[in-house]
Amino acid sequence: MLKTITGLLLNLFQPYEFRTIAAELIYILVLIEIYRLLIIYLREHRVAVDVMIEEGIVSALREIILYGVLEIDPFKIIGISFLFIALLFLLRYGAIRKTEIETDAREGFMTEMRRTVDKYRKNPL
Repeated sequence: MLKTITGLLLNLFQPYEFRTIAAELIYILVLIEIYRLLIIYLREHRVAVDVMIEEGIVSALREIILYGVLEIDPFKIIGISFLFIALLFLLRYGAIRKTEIETDAREGFMTEMRRTVDKYRKNPL
């Protein structure tokens, strides 16, 4: 992630390439969402299917932006469209969203990791 942010900062001093900058920004957003998915899993011991589906959609869109719609084979575009439709139906009708309400005020990352490790030391699987 630091490598991507450094690359974006270096691209500010060069002529703008929209594809590269957009792809890198979306990549950072995907990493942030995957981190959120990991936190949900560590806290609640469940896999958030809706977040995974959203990440699949965003990652596929990132690849399309990176390569360009005009450079991709039309049959691949049709296949990707069917994939998007299937993922959207799965997101709408298959994945039931659970509202995420945080009861505790967040502390630092290391404090949360220490608390999680201590919890598993007391009660191993």
